[in-house]
Amino acid sequence: MAKAKVSGPARAVPANTADYIKAVATELFFKNGFKATTTRNITEACGFTPGALYNHFSSKDKLLFEIIKDTHQVVEEKIYLALGQPARNQSDRLKNLIREFVVFHSTNRQSALVANQEYHFLSGEEKEHVRQLRRRVRAVFEDILRAGAAVGEFDLPKTSGEPAGHLLAMAMIDMVVRVSEWFNDDGAMTPEQLADVYAEFAARMAHSGAAIVPIRPDAT
Repeated sequence: MAKAKVSGPARAVPANTADYIKAVATELFFKNGFKATTTRNITEACGFTPGALYNHFSSKDKLLFEIIKDTHQVVEEKIYLALGQPARNQSDRLKNLIREFVVFHSTNRQSALVANQEYHFLSGEEKEHVRQLRRRVRAVFEDILRAGAAVGEFDLPKTSGEPAGHLLAMAMIDMVVRVSEWFNDDGAMTPEQLADVYAEFAARMAHSGAAIVPIRPDAT
């Protein structure tokens, strides 16, 4: 398959040149992949001289790291937003979280897909830093699932080895992040409609017929 080519500045250069480079690089990494994209590809797409990237980023790897770190920062903001929304029980909290994730991954497809697929090309401390960010996200899902299971609201299967809450959290996150791979703005559903459907999927994955248990005011 021929790789997509981006040439010339596709947008006006903002005052923050580093942010402009990250935006252009994100588009190229999304279309062609990190490995297939050269620094020259990036600077040409920006309309810069070949060495201009190094005035802002020490390497292409550092540029990828900054893109991923920025994306995770937005994801964590979405988590705080979801957890701050009204919720009668753990099911509502889970649905709120899923909705925010789905809307983000369907409206920010390029940065989301780059963050989720290309981070494997990082190494050393930067790769470990991203892994820690990913673990923090997963921990939020696990906390909700454990809290629901503890009061009988969620019915998690008995497992040997990995805890069920850990496995289910990974399954839910994987289900949601893959929205960035296929969502189409011209499709039959809006991001919000898709988010409602996925929220229901997630709740049913956790419930398995368990009763809904209201959250006590002192437990939020």
